[in-house]
Parts: sequence; structure tokens; C-alpha cells
Amino acid sequence: MKVLTFYPTKPEILELIKEKHPEIELIEAEPSQTIDNTPDDITVILAKTLNLKNVTHYPKSLKLIQLASAGFDGIDLDLLKDHHIKLCNAHGVPTVGVAEYVMGAILAKARLLLDSVIDHSWERFDHYQNLDGKKLLIVGAGDIGEAIAKRAEPFGVEIVGVRRSHDLKPHFTKMITLDELADELPTSDYVVNILPSNETSNDLFNKSLFNHFKSSAIFVNVGRGNAVVDNDMIAALDNKQLDYAILDVFHQEPLPEDHPFYHHPNILVTPHIAGSSEGYLTAVWTILLKQIDHLKDNTEFDHVIV
Repeated sequence: MKVLTFYPTKPEILELIKEKHPEIELIEAEPSQTIDNTPDDITVILAKTLNLKNVTHYPKSLKLIQLASAGFDGIDLDLLKDHHIKLCNAHGVPTVGVAEYVMGAILAKARLLLDSVIDHSWERFDHYQNLDGKKLLIVGAGDIGEAIAKRAEPFGVEIVGVRRSHDLKPHFTKMITLDELADELPTSDYVVNILPSNETSNDLFNKSLFNHFKSSAIFVNVGRGNAVVDNDMIAALDNKQLDYAILDVFHQEPLPEDHPFYHHPNILVTPHIAGSSEGYLTAVWTILLKQIDHLKDNTEFDHVIV
């Protein structure tokens, strides 16, 4: 069985493959290679979302595409269905990374660590913040939202989640629906977006919604870039309707070098790294090797998208 990977294969992963499926013939794709010119005898592909955008042709023998991410926006799912190819994601793998990223970013901003690093000066500020007693609003209270809430709870934070129902989940103080989001924003100190890319999240954080933000609020986006109207967020920052934005996802990735986000004093940009964590690819390969078991046994794959 030939498996094509768009990720470099570390020694520990090669050992894992040898242990679980020594029959695999592993092929590493060149960074510039596209799926359109992939050999027709490939059975399984480990890919990035970007590898699957604007694809018009898939290998004839291809049975499974395993994503190394949870997100799958921008992929032509109908084309995959037409070719009878299963697409699966890495559900659960990014959870710890995203949760720790959010808490790290919030703490760094609250304790002014970013200011100290940027200024390169021995200055003691007079506006440090404590998390104790603050309100954290998590827009998207799924598995990742719950992981963030679990880590925020010991800091004495009031944690409000946004989901489809009011059913309370562990570690949350309160649960609201998206229709109630604007009512909760004026008293929220930290607002974290984790929503996936869909019609519900598209342009959700726009001028109208930013008008409801607390002027001292910190906005963190680790969901998808489509949720934010960029110019409206910049205007909110400039008009003191929002204090700071920490952004890991964007409409266009990589973010162009001349993008205004890079130059705004109240925006921190990171290159879509929130979900990354120690042992990430090993965890993805563990999922993929189990998927190959399913393929050989003709049983249902895990984390199926289509």
C-alpha cells in the first residue's frame, strides 16, 4: 500500500509505521507538489487543507485522505464524494495546543509580558491585570472550548460559553446561544472565538457586534479568519471600542507581508500555530495507522467528514 505524506517523516514516526504497518510504502511529497499530479497508485494521502484546495483530479486508487488538522474549510467535498474518496480530520489532536495557546496569550497580555518584551526597557507598569474576577466568553463551547474553560477555571474566572443550547457543560458558569452574544459582550473581559468556518460564523464579528464590546476587552481568534470583518475590527481598535486582538487565523494564509495587522500596535499576529503541540504529528499518524486498519478490515473510518 502506497501512502503519500505532505509532512516530513521523523524517525519516531517511521518506527511507528514499521511497528504497525511494515507493508506501507511511504512517499514524501515535495512541498510544491500538488495532488493533481500525484501518481494513480496512491491509496492513502496525509495532507494539509491547503493541499486540497483547487484540486481537479485525484489518483484513481485513492481511498482515503487524512487531514492533519480539525478544519476542512475550502475543500470541494462534492468532488471527493464523486470520486468515492473518504476525507477524515484529526479531531481532538489540536485541543490541548489551542487551549494552552489561549490561556498563554491571555496571561501574557494580562501580566504585560508582551509590553515588556517589545519595549526592551526596565519599566514597571501600573496597569497589570488579574484574571481573578474577570469574565471569559468562549464563542464555540465544544471540546476545545471546554478544554479552555477547564484551564481557566482555577484562575477564578467567570466562564460563559456560546453554543446551540443552554445546557451547561463542565467548567462553565453559564451557557448562552449565539442570539444572546451581543447582550453578553459589554461585560466580557476576554472574548475567544473558536467557531469553524461556516455560514453561521461568516462575518460574525463585524461593526455591529464590535459596538457591543467592552472597551477594555481582549479578543482572541483561534477559530477561522472568516468570522472577522478585518476593517471593522481595526476600526473598533482605533475607536477604543476594543483594547487588543490576538489573532492566529486569517482570511488569507499565509498573511501577506504588507497586511495592516502586522503594523497595528494593538494586534498580535501568530502564524496559525495555536493547535500545534508536542507530539502532534505522532498523534496524527496514530490516527492514520488506525484508519489503515479500518481500510484493510473494510470497517468505518474515524472522524469522517465525507
